[in-house]
Amino acid sequence: MASLFYTAKSAGRAVGANRVRSGLTVLGIVIGVTSIILIVSIGEGAQSLILGQIQGLGAETIVIRPGRKPSGPTDIAQTLFADSIKQREVDALKRKENVPDYVSSAPIVMVSEAVTYGAEAEHPTIFGWSAEFMASMAKVKVASGQLFNEADIKAVTTVLRSGWLTQGPALERFEKAIAKKVGAKFAVAFNSGTAALHSAYFAVGIGKGDEVIVPSRQR
Repeated sequence: MASLFYTAKSAGRAVGANRVRSGLTVLGIVIGVTSIILIVSIGEGAQSLILGQIQGLGAETIVIRPGRKPSGPTDIAQTLFADSIKQREVDALKRKENVPDYVSSAPIVMVSEAVTYGAEAEHPTIFGWSAEFMASMAKVKVASGQLFNEADIKAVTTVLRSGWLTQGPALERFEKAIAKKVGAKFAVAFNSGTAALHSAYFAVGIGKGDEVIVPSRQR
């Protein structure tokens, strides 16, 4: 007991004799412990964010992010918003020898931008992905019509690459499909409603001086 008391008394004298050095030592210990706590907290927060996104998409859905393992707290944001995954990497994921249980995949674009409304300003994270993914995984439904699917996108890109924009075989197939749908013998597609009405006037023989009665425009 006497030895413990003597040790405490000696330590107190040493601290009192070197107050600046003792204060800097205590400050260094506090900063070191605080840094460790912050690093662990940030790491757990990033892990919770990723796990929450995966769990929200379903147990059979995996989110693959480009980048690498963060080297420190300041490197986390740069890693999360790294460059996009390349097409060769997507093709590698689709091969059965690499991922035997692969079913389908959808690209996701994630950006963080400032959004303002009046005097309020927020910095949300915005996600963008294909319509099919939204419908199947996020359970998103449209009030009317239907979502664009991969077949629709492929049909549009095929026309754009064919060199035909206003005419061509795709337009002919479209006109035949419309005629069949409405039970008409022929159907003609136009580039605008104005051009269609103009042609309709000629078809029914409307000319100069004729009166055409149309409904009023209502919203």
